[in-house]
Amino acid sequence: MEILLKIIIGAGAVALIGAWAAIVFNYPKVKDILALEATQTQGMGLIRGDVAGMLLLIGVFYALFLVYGNAWALPAIMATAAVTVGRSWSYFTDGASRENLAAIIVELVGIAAIYLLWKNLI
Repeated sequence: MEILLKIIIGAGAVALIGAWAAIVFNYPKVKDILALEATQTQGMGLIRGDVAGMLLLIGVFYALFLVYGNAWALPAIMATAAVTVGRSWSYFTDGASRENLAAIIVELVGIAAIYLLWKNLI
């Protein structure tokens, strides 16, 4: 079980860092997936800085947790939870979508995997 949780967390780190790279370096090809388009320069800064930056931050926290252990559990959980709270709020106020629900579930799985390893509950 421990190996499976580490695989989940590692895959999450790779996916998050890959998503960051896709947004920063190849935004025109991923804008439809994001359902987000900037019309001005400051909008691109927001997308590459805030949105992609949060993906990079969480991916790095996941990787640091795998490599260095428990000291990085809470930052990884809190950063993921912050995104999950915002996404959940959108789900309930802006309308439900399969894509949004799938992202919430993936985020909760990431949080659970880190928590279970951190607290040795497996």
